Amino acid sequence: MEGALAGRRRARATVLAVGLASGSLLLLLVLLTIRTWQGPDIFYHLFLGRRILDGGGFQPADDLLVRQPQYVNLYWLFQVIAELLHRAGGVTAASLLFTAVWTAVCALWARAAGCLRRPAIGLPLALGAILILGSRFEPRPEAFSYLWLILQLGWLSAWDPTARTPVRFYVLFAASQALWANMHGYFVLGPLLVAARLAGAWLRREERRAWRRPALLLVLALAASCLSPFGWRTWAFAHTLAAFLRSVGGAITEFGPPTGAFLRVW
Repeated sequence: MEGALAGRRRARATVLAVGLASGSLLLLLVLLTIRTWQGPDIFYHLFLGRRILDGGGFQPADDLLVRQPQYVNLYWLFQVIAELLHRAGGVTAASLLFTAVWTAVCALWARAAGCLRRPAIGLPLALGAILILGSRFEPRPEAFSYLWLILQLGWLSAWDPTARTPVRFYVLFAASQALWANMHGYFVLGPLLVAARLAGAWLRREERRAWRRPALLLVLALAASCLSPFGWRTWAFAHTLAAFLRSVGGAITEFGPPTGAFLRVW
């Protein structure tokens, strides 16, 4: 009897400790995302969002001295959302949007990584991930790319193409892809994920006969990527952007490993 009571006490103490540690990580995440706006990106996007809402079209004049070749403003939906929140509640309301997005991203990642299944290992690793990613917690549209990416990864990982797939799965995936294509240039990762899932179906003997479902999802993802005011030009711009990113190489921090000066920030 005493042994059972002691076991329950230890279990309650463990649950309490894990809860406090998880809550502390959440608080740290919120504090890192609520910061003073320093980078120029958010002001540029708010400016364009204001011009779009004032009737300047989906690609309004930006008055920049240097223009990127074949530039397409595929960030227009993000700009409109951010500007509407900024008009409603200033910097606070706009900042809360990014706090909500980053919190959702980290929560979905923690669930996918199984951080709470082995908290003694998972929670310290989650702390390291938050600290490393912390330098990217700026009010930028790429936050939504992380959100759509982790959502689609979760959907594809849990999907069994050999079972009957409800129509809402295809609709939800296509809707997320369409939203992604109107927010950030990383939308190309969506169809690439589906293509990888299709290749996986071919490699698994039990899924090979069901290859048509991943193929259908790939067609839908590609079509949804063109549901934009710019149509197929979103892909043309993504190709141009990829060439530009290759030319600048390691000058862009987010594409570098978490080592050296990037890690010394912490």
